[in-house]
Amino acid sequence: KGNKLTFDIHYQIRLVESSQYDIANYTALKGFISGLYAGNYDITELFIDGILKTCNHDLAGLGAFLTKVEGLAATAGTNVTITISAAAEDLPEDVKKYL
Repeated sequence: KGNKLTFDIHYQIRLVESSQYDIANYTALKGFISGLYAGNYDITELFIDGILKTCNHDLAGLGAFLTKVEGLAATAGTNVTITISAAAEDLPEDVKKYL
């Protein structure tokens, strides 16, 4: 959190602190990502850190979200990396295919 990394990373990388945008669930996060794509058509890499923390530790909705992001990324030609702080055995089956 904070702006420190904003100034420490390469100028071609955009760091967005999602907590500034009141994102609390997967629907809001998907809309936020769609907005990023709408404003920046040339996104090649998308990294989401701590998705469960951002989306209130909702494991049940994670699989559907990942499927939607997979579709967005395929259309845009973007590589997506998402960190999930949970044990693999605790993840729903629809999430495990992304490990």
